[in-house]
Amino acid sequence: MTISEFGPADVFRKTSIEPGEPGPGEVLIKTSAIGANPLDYKMRDGSSGLSKSLTLPCILGREASGVVIAVGEGVTEFAPGDHAFGMRNHPDTRGTYATHNVFPADVLVKVPEGMDDTTAAGVALVGLTAQMAVEQQAKVSEGETVLIHGAGGGVGQMMTQLCLARGANVLASASTRHHDKLTGFGARHIDYTQVDVFDTIAEEYPNGIDVVIDAVYFDTFVPSLDLLREGGRIVVLPSLADLTPANERGIEAHIPLISADTTIVADLAGRIARGELSLPIGHTAPLSDVADVHRILEDGHADGKIILTVN
Repeated sequence: MTISEFGPADVFRKTSIEPGEPGPGEVLIKTSAIGANPLDYKMRDGSSGLSKSLTLPCILGREASGVVIAVGEGVTEFAPGDHAFGMRNHPDTRGTYATHNVFPADVLVKVPEGMDDTTAAGVALVGLTAQMAVEQQAKVSEGETVLIHGAGGGVGQMMTQLCLARGANVLASASTRHHDKLTGFGARHIDYTQVDVFDTIAEEYPNGIDVVIDAVYFDTFVPSLDLLREGGRIVVLPSLADLTPANERGIEAHIPLISADTTIVADLAGRIARGELSLPIGHTAPLSDVADVHRILEDGHADGKIILTVN
């Protein structure tokens, strides 16, 4: 599915292209599933700064899973028949919204036993973003109190679980429909449609909380700064977020910038396959319905990870 111009979701066109051949160090997979992410629609409509790296017409998407059908020179860790998944690093802009994809072998991981390709397609970007935010930047530790804005999305649910796994007290801000899932993980759900999140936390934690991880940003970032204790820190997920308000107040602030660390991806995939973590799939649709999927991404209220499937 290609775009030849930046614009609304209906710019996608089904296009017949010969599958690429894997070069040295590369792997060709027959795609089973594709992870769809908010960045995808921002690149489609041209609002992302990364859009300028695209040469039109182009294919969008960063992650996918599938069956290896050919390997390039020097590839020994994969063989035809293996199920593999992974995420493209920037500046690899070849996209993944296609029935076949060529990936560098060093960004791919074998699908672990007990995991299907549909789940695997959603692991890399969600997992890397969540792990970077929780463990490397926020450095969440046992006993700390963490507020997560956007806890109901795919990344938000993974961040919630990783914080809980580190022994933190998690305040998960999300709409009503996420209640059972978030409380099932062990978090305290704060329904922003029913109460003022900031007033609630300020009243209950007059000395401030330790960490805010903000997957929403626009209406939440600046008010969240008032909730942090002295020495608290905030992580903001949108890559173009302006950290100036935090920096001016001397508050430690970060934006996750991720790359395809296969060691981390393999570890998270294994934990998901063993049932230690959950990767809820909020919506699946065939690749031909990519325009509808982009509308769901733009709406911003998916109940977990969104996956495109390929027959």
